[in-house]
Amino acid sequence: MLFAADFLETDRDATVPFWSEFGFESLAEGSAKSISAVPETLDRIRTSVGRLRATLKKLDPFDRNSSYLTGHKELLFTLDRAEEAFKGSMADLANGSAPDLAGLRHRLTTARGQLAGLAASVTSATSLTADEKREFAAIAADAEKHFEALATTSLSAVEKLAAESIQPRQFADRIVTGTLKNLEAIDKTIMSRAEHWRLERMAVVDRNILRLAVYEFLYEDTPHTVVINEALEIARTFSSYEATQFINGLLDAIRLDLESKSAKEPAPASESKTASNP
Repeated sequence: MLFAADFLETDRDATVPFWSEFGFESLAEGSAKSISAVPETLDRIRTSVGRLRATLKKLDPFDRNSSYLTGHKELLFTLDRAEEAFKGSMADLANGSAPDLAGLRHRLTTARGQLAGLAASVTSATSLTADEKREFAAIAADAEKHFEALATTSLSAVEKLAAESIQPRQFADRIVTGTLKNLEAIDKTIMSRAEHWRLERMAVVDRNILRLAVYEFLYEDTPHTVVINEALEIARTFSSYEATQFINGLLDAIRLDLESKSAKEPAPASESKTASNP
């Protein structure tokens, strides 16, 4: 996000577009698969449910508004509402809020009940052959299999993803927006130790790794050694060996400056008074 804001000079307060474009794969491997599994499974259920209509129509071929076809339409409507609920939940997740999947689960429970009701009506129908009933039961069982997969696997995976991604997402947003809002002070700190280097001459990746690290030095409580180690890990992944050495040396020099300055600062008045009055 920070690299994009620097390189493309985009809106420096906007982090939501990053999550919308790149998704959560950057936070949790396999997240894209977990999220896409829900609408894909809903599509499979809708396909199976669509195949049930032919058999239900045989129960009352002359009445398009029969209770059987009305129940079928209500089931499809519930599935549509379930899909809408999922899209709303994913929009919440993309905006940095914990998604509430309770509404989706409620709609899926309702749809399963509707499917069971249709299956019961077909089982008791006297105008259908045994083969027609078996075909209907097989299709309904396929839909029920997908309902079960949603309830026990797919939605649980999305809930786990949401729980695991919200905190690092919020931290990432905070350090990016914090870095951009305090860029002048951060760049000044970097340049105090970047001898013979101008920020403009540094690679985009390198200068923004430095900016993120210095932001944490100045405005977060993260231990300095942890900040440096994380910066070096990023540099090893996205930059060169020489850049990693450069970043390490520069951050270590800034760390020493800040720690030296902190050690020289006078103690708060309350502590001084306590020290002078044994």
